[in-house]
Amino acid sequence: MKKIFSVVGMIIILSPLICLGYVEYRLHRLEKVTYTYLYDVKNYAEKEVLSVKGNMKKLSLFTVEVIFSDEPAIMYDYKMNGRGEIIQIGASDPKDGWKTYKPLHLEE
Repeated sequence: MKKIFSVVGMIIILSPLICLGYVEYRLHRLEKVTYTYLYDVKNYAEKEVLSVKGNMKKLSLFTVEVIFSDEPAIMYDYKMNGRGEIIQIGASDPKDGWKTYKPLHLEE
């Protein structure tokens, strides 16, 4: 009986750690694939990309936020679609002039 409680206790303790590890792995992998997409497919230079940060969001669970050096106030969101391809899903609005501003790196 003590063995059963020990096994159940270990499962209860390890489950959140395994889930957290899985989320961190997915975000890190998505960041890496997004870097490859930006540099190899879209031909951006390293100095053009200011940051690439993976996050979990409500609508699109695993998302990468990219900030370009020439537009530090705009955040572009990328995700992996069902075929394993990186796609851009949108850009944030600037605080000033958001009605007339046209983001420079929007993909069609």
